[in-house]
Amino acid sequence: MLNGLKPYADLFETKPPGIFLLHALSLKLFGGPFLVKLLQAIVLLGIPVLVVIPSINIVQDRSASRRKLISVLSILLGLLLALFTADQAGFGLTESYGACLVLAYFVYLISNNHSSLTRSIVLGILMLLSVGIKEPFLLIIVAGVLLLQKNFFSSFVYPFCIAVALGFIGLLVLGLANPFFQIYLPHMLGYHVVQHKGSLFLYALEIWRTFINLGAYSWWLALAVSALWIGVAYQSLATRNRSLVLRFLAASYLMFIAIATGGDFYGHHFIFAVPIYAVLWWILLQQFQKVHIGIVVGFAITLIAAAVTDTPLSYQAQRVSWQTSEEETLRVAGVIDAVMERCGWERYLQMIPRGGGPYAYTNTSPYGPIFVHYSRFIGANTMYQSEYIRALQDAKVALVLDIENSNFTEYTLQYVQSNFSPDAPACVGEDFVQPAPYSLLFRQS
Repeated sequence: MLNGLKPYADLFETKPPGIFLLHALSLKLFGGPFLVKLLQAIVLLGIPVLVVIPSINIVQDRSASRRKLISVLSILLGLLLALFTADQAGFGLTESYGACLVLAYFVYLISNNHSSLTRSIVLGILMLLSVGIKEPFLLIIVAGVLLLQKNFFSSFVYPFCIAVALGFIGLLVLGLANPFFQIYLPHMLGYHVVQHKGSLFLYALEIWRTFINLGAYSWWLALAVSALWIGVAYQSLATRNRSLVLRFLAASYLMFIAIATGGDFYGHHFIFAVPIYAVLWWILLQQFQKVHIGIVVGFAITLIAAAVTDTPLSYQAQRVSWQTSEEETLRVAGVIDAVMERCGWERYLQMIPRGGGPYAYTNTSPYGPIFVHYSRFIGANTMYQSEYIRALQDAKVALVLDIENSNFTEYTLQYVQSNFSPDAPACVGEDFVQPAPYSLLFRQS
């Protein structure tokens, strides 16, 4: 964006504009990811705080011993949910920011019961920020409003209208309205949601995936969340209130649809459920005196076990591994930028497999729109194909990684081998060395 490119039209990603704006702002203000890292730390620290605040307010009129017990359990749950979020969606993934924003939405909703214009505006801004970072959080907000038994119009519909109005104005101001509505939305609604065989509504019934995902981090945490879900279900049935039961079932289904959207079931998609876990805890606390003691004891045991047995005490190994990887990537990015500057080229063709890469660190931008991974998207829009072919024909330099074992079509591989070579032109300079393990291929005139 800082180089004059537009999301979706020039470089495509399956994310709403929020994450583009965050990274562009970080680069503009700090020349790097400082703002991204700072906000990542804030949201991960904010999750346990947001879980605890309503918990303490709910049990203010309980005995001192119960308040202490609830405080300890709430802190434990909040910290475990934050660590789980960091494990599955750390490193700046969008779901971590969204989970914190949706929790803030629920906390504000609970603490402000008056249906005022200010309340709707604040909720609308929080909704815009959370959905603008990842769309399925809209389903999570609806699920939370249902579970909390709030008035649907004042707690969702009015804020939704404000969020839509503000979002549309923002797209117009930023010049993103056309690519958002003409490229992004048609791709997401016409391809991404239905890219896998089967029905989204049936995928949402694969509840065991959520339990397995939680278990991959901590089986004790998986049991704790299951106890929460079962406890609230039991309490809902015990009231014999049909409306309450229907709200619980609808909210649960919406949560599972949010996770299943796209059908990929990547680990970070399960973070959509984190705000709902907090809401279930708050609901259970409201009924704490009526909840069977076995559920409370079982929940406490699972939380303590998860904290003691499954919580890493040191991330030094991951930190060293990341620093080593980043140093290599920065080195490769430096070589690419030096070549582009010396030869006066503006964009390079990136032909590497899915995953991270030097493009995240280069000052110059790659050709697009499909510029790195999700190669399956190339068939979703004829524009993607024609623009890639044009880039292949125009590019002066291409970044590759083990091109012989790539997933290129036979035609593309033959074209690259016939028109590109590792032999560098004179403008690159005599001191040029290939940035192993990557290679730069130069067009042969």
